[in-house]
Amino acid sequence: MCVYDKLTTCMKVWRDMLGLYGMRAACCFKSGAQRCAVLLLTGILVCHGLLNTIGTKLAALLNGFSSVWHMVGTLVIVIVLLAVAPTHQSGSFVFGTFYGVSEVTSGITNNG
Repeated sequence: MCVYDKLTTCMKVWRDMLGLYGMRAACCFKSGAQRCAVLLLTGILVCHGLLNTIGTKLAALLNGFSSVWHMVGTLVIVIVLLAVAPTHQSGSFVFGTFYGVSEVTSGITNNG
């Protein structure tokens, strides 16, 4: 392990963040929203800097929260879709019936 691993990693992260900031700022300046762009991008840069400075414990906490949020959100969406669907098909129909494009009579098709 190199003595300078942490230093080079930190320098790379800050270089990447400044590159991201510069790229986003250039796009926003081109569109004419300079003040809003500078405030928004400064806020993003500060948040990323704080996250990198505070350490891995906060990142692990946020990662765990994000995982739970995505699992619960997906479960809620599936339950709502099952609850409000007007009709339900059997599993054998869903996974065993296939239609060609010419056999579909309703819905959105791509005939091109």
